[in-house]
Amino acid sequence: MKIFPKGEIKSSKIKDNHKRRLLILKEIVKLKFNIYSVVVDKSQLYGEGFRYKKSFYKYLNGILYKELYKTFPKLELKVDEYGGNDFMLEFKEYVRQNHIRTLFESSEFFVNESDQELGIQVADLIAGTLGYIFDGHKKSSYSEEFLEIISDRI
Repeated sequence: MKIFPKGEIKSSKIKDNHKRRLLILKEIVKLKFNIYSVVVDKSQLYGEGFRYKKSFYKYLNGILYKELYKTFPKLELKVDEYGGNDFMLEFKEYVRQNHIRTLFESSEFFVNESDQELGIQVADLIAGTLGYIFDGHKKSSYSEEFLEIISDRI
């Protein structure tokens, strides 16, 4: 891809180079995709489980996956490896038990390396961009423009 000629698209490679992020977003939104996300203000979460990263990720992803599987019964879900192989195996089993409803709906859940999946790379970029839109510590004068660029995909 011409905007990332030396490898995979990652939000962390762009960081707070907002002009570059704008250019990349303007190219990325030309692709066919939709954004489904859960944005959470962590300061508003209460409960022992939220102190643990594993529980926090399972809970939030569970909310998202429940809605996705309800809306798209034949969903093929591809996620980036995160937190080591043990965590991903446990997480995959959690999703299978709690969110893939029946064998007849043929939903699938794959764990892939991001450098092999353009969709995962786009998701990484969008997730990082959402941070620059909603996270009070990351917001900037570019935040509204980021939102405007991706708004048709949300």
